[in-house]
Amino acid sequence: YLKLNPAGRIPALVIDGQAMFESAAICVHLCELHPEHGLIPAVGTYARAEFFQWIMYLTNTLQAELMVRYYPERHIKDPTLVDGVIAAQDERIVEALEVINQRLEKQPYLCGDALTACDYFLFMLCEWSLVLTRSPVTFSALSAYLQKLSQNETIKTVCEIEGIDLSVFH
Repeated sequence: YLKLNPAGRIPALVIDGQAMFESAAICVHLCELHPEHGLIPAVGTYARAEFFQWIMYLTNTLQAELMVRYYPERHIKDPTLVDGVIAAQDERIVEALEVINQRLEKQPYLCGDALTACDYFLFMLCEWSLVLTRSPVTFSALSAYLQKLSQNETIKTVCEIEGIDLSVFH
């Protein structure tokens, strides 16, 4: 796996014998390979700049905080500190979710009026965040957004394959 991703983490994607890693890069590349799906705004538009802002926020902030929360032993040497790290991460994740909730109070999707790859990515990260005491479904706008997305056929299909119960979003 280290030949595919020298960081040794998931995800990695191989297309035409070329390996790519980093979630945001993979998302953007897949969107550009399949423009017919309209999951990334047009080049040169402000909407595209917002798309990059949010895909980076999701990967560099929310996903990064979730990774520390789920794998604290990778970040500390003293196992007696694990519970404290998890509690601190829960607070940081809630702060990130608050930013997203505020955004969704103003518009139907993360990047505006149209569904983008950012929305699919956010749905996945919110599913990972359900273990928090203040989970994504406790935020009004985010909860309504997740309920709407849980009806999306692509999300329903992926969740069925992965064995993810969507009833928590209803």
